Amino acid sequence: VLRHTTCNVAIVAGDVTRSALPEIESVLVPIDAPDGAAHAVAVACALARPGGRVLLLHVASKALDDDARASWRRDLLKLAPAACVKLGIAVAASVLDDDDAAAAIAATAVGEGADLVCMRARAHRGGRLALGSVLDRVIARCTRPIVVVRDEL
Repeated sequence: VLRHTTCNVAIVAGDVTRSALPEIESVLVPIDAPDGAAHAVAVACALARPGGRVLLLHVASKALDDDARASWRRDLLKLAPAACVKLGIAVAASVLDDDDAAAAIAATAVGEGADLVCMRARAHRGGRLALGSVLDRVIARCTRPIVVVRDEL
């Protein structure tokens, strides 16, 4: 189903009832590359309640030096829409070194107390979504609800 969808998809883990709709305070947005990630960041900011927070996360498969780490943080923060500031949504960036990106993302979601994980799926010609192996593994491992955001076409 996910590979053929033409819209964004939410995957919700756990029991969510209508009488206890969760308020989204904190959203984790894993980003493998800044190019094309702005839409997922904008969706995450739209989902976070005013006064909430969005954490942009890059997981590097090899150790980065301090300059490369700082450069990644700057690039990630540039993705945040200006509307976040108006809504009082705090946007932070983190860069981790881990050869298992899916495990790092799932652990960060729990460790940071994220209410939701917002991940990007790339659309290919013909409208088919490409769910990368990291996204597949995060869906299998993560205990937090996940919103899969389709690239803007």
